[in-house]
Amino acid sequence: MPKFDPTAIYRAANGQDVIIYNYNCGGKRPIHGAVQGRYGDVKWSPTAWTSKGGNSYAGFNLVRVRKNAKKHG
Repeated sequence: MPKFDPTAIYRAANGQDVIIYNYNCGGKRPIHGAVQGRYGDVKWSPTAWTSKGGNSYAGFNLVRVRKNAKKHG
């Protein structure tokens, strides 16, 4: 898995949407964000990833959807 690219768009390996809100946290899981929930009242589940996008739950591993995404705003 390549190193995290903050200009790219990612999703979870299981197909769920993710939001990344920090990627410079340090430690073993420096990428912090959330995975969009699929069931019930859970809208987003907070989680953290390794610098290569790995997660303790393989379904939440980051998968690059598109490189160098256009920034909005």
